[in-house]
Amino acid sequence: MSCCKVFGALVGIVCLLILYAVFFAALIIGASRINACPAEPRLPIWLIIFGSLGIAFGIYVISQMGLSWYGNSIHSDGTHECDELVRKKDADEYVIPPRRLKSPVRRLYPDIEKRITRITDSKRTHDDLSGASNDSSSSRETRMEIAAWIAVCQFDCRIFGGFVRDWIVGGYSAKPTRNTSLFPWITYTREHYRTRNVQPIPHVTKKFVPNDIDCQLPDNDFDIDRFSNELRKYGIQCGRLIRTQTGFVLLLNEDHGPFTMDLIVPKRVLKSRKYSILDMDVNNLYVEKDYLCELGLRWSPNHTQGSRLYDLETIVRNIKNKKFMVLSSNDIKDRTTKMFDRGWTQFEREGWI
Repeated sequence: MSCCKVFGALVGIVCLLILYAVFFAALIIGASRINACPAEPRLPIWLIIFGSLGIAFGIYVISQMGLSWYGNSIHSDGTHECDELVRKKDADEYVIPPRRLKSPVRRLYPDIEKRITRITDSKRTHDDLSGASNDSSSSRETRMEIAAWIAVCQFDCRIFGGFVRDWIVGGYSAKPTRNTSLFPWITYTREHYRTRNVQPIPHVTKKFVPNDIDCQLPDNDFDIDRFSNELRKYGIQCGRLIRTQTGFVLLLNEDHGPFTMDLIVPKRVLKSRKYSILDMDVNNLYVEKDYLCELGLRWSPNHTQGSRLYDLETIVRNIKNKKFMVLSSNDIKDRTTKMFDRGWTQFEREGWI
């Protein structure tokens, strides 16, 4: 909890105690002086009414505040956030379980929950998905949502990173005008690790927003062939499949509206600088299967100050206002430059990991 929130809570408690003291004093004085006030016989009665109503109203306000806090802390599976504040996953990764946004933010940004549901609702039918993918107005973002739904709901994966930031929360979309030899949609780089050379890895130009889908696999026994077949059922073209030190990179829809999926094996997450670093506050959100309206947070015990990192509502507002805060002391200039090029602005750092 930030210092401002602590100070605000203390001020509220002090004001509440003062009001209660006034109400109790009025009640006690009125009761002790009833029928004994020479100036105005009805004054003690009014003091009793004032004190009683004030105490009753205070109890009502406190009870509503308590119910509101408890209701915002309930997860879709019925558990309370205090039961499990942080759970530890494979590969020593820490996450805060998904929860629903608080009411004021939900009312301000109702579009967020709709996009979360389209990706995390395992009860969506084949006809529903086929209709969305085959519709004449089907967009690149629609196909990305279907690919994310297959990963989350059929393969129990977790989606995190830029796709959650730019599309699920932000609702941002952009596409370059043309695919030319000077400004190609897809470029390739070669990854080197140890003494092995792997195939060139595809990268979609950063002018596409959302750009790619970062997907953490549930275990090491992921069936990539079955996953590719599921994508093809909904008309998603499966292009190059590259094995990397962290899992797989899959190039999809290469000819029209391309995007990549980074499929990351859990045990190898921490071996990759790209995925192990909590670089910015706006990159730490994730979604999971059947958390229909909820967002989770990745977490690091090494972060020195977590008020912004773990305040879900603040992160959502930052994304909607295209503002971010750097959380890492590592060199992430390439990432911040990409954000600046897209019109984002940077907060001063709060605490580095």
